Amino acid sequence: MELIDKKRFEQLFVHQYPRLLQLAKVLIRNDEESKDVVSDLFAQIGAGKVQLPDNNVERYLATAVRNRCINWLKKMHMRNRVEQLLLIEYKVQSLSSFTEEERKWKHVLSLVGSHLTVQTARVFRLRYQEHKKYGEISKILGINEAAVYKHIAQAIKKLSEQLKTEEDECG
Repeated sequence: MELIDKKRFEQLFVHQYPRLLQLAKVLIRNDEESKDVVSDLFAQIGAGKVQLPDNNVERYLATAVRNRCINWLKKMHMRNRVEQLLLIEYKVQSLSSFTEEERKWKHVLSLVGSHLTVQTARVFRLRYQEHKKYGEISKILGINEAAVYKHIAQAIKKLSEQLKTEEDECG
C-alpha cells in the first residue's frame, strides 16, 4: 500500500482526530480505549496499511472508527461472557482434583464426545485435558481467540445442561 503524504497526514490528524475521538467516546464510553481506537486508525494510515479514498475522507474515517468501536464492543461483550463463565470453568477444572470428583470428571469427559460438536469437543479437550491457554488453542486449531471463547462457552453450557438433566432425573 502507498504511504500517505506527511503534510496531508498531519492536516488530517489535526482536523479529524478530535472529532473522531469524540465519536469513539460516545460509542464505547471509555476514554482510554477511544484514544487507542482512533490512534490505531491513524497509525495504520501513517504506515500505509489503510488506503484513504480520494473523496469523502471524513465520512470514511468516521465509518472506520465506528466499525472499530463495534469490533471493540463485540470483543468486550465476549470477554464479559467469558469472565462470567470463569466460575463455571473453575468448577470444571476443580473436578479433576479429588477422588469422587475424579469420577465426576470422567463422566463429564464421556459426555464431551456425545453432546458437543467435533470442534467444540476439540477445544474443550485442549483446554481441560491438555491445559492449553486460549491463545495456544487458537493457534493449534487455526481459529481466532473469540471462536475459542465461544466454543468453551458452548461446551460449558451444554455440559452443564446435560449434568443438570441427569441430576434432575436421579432425583
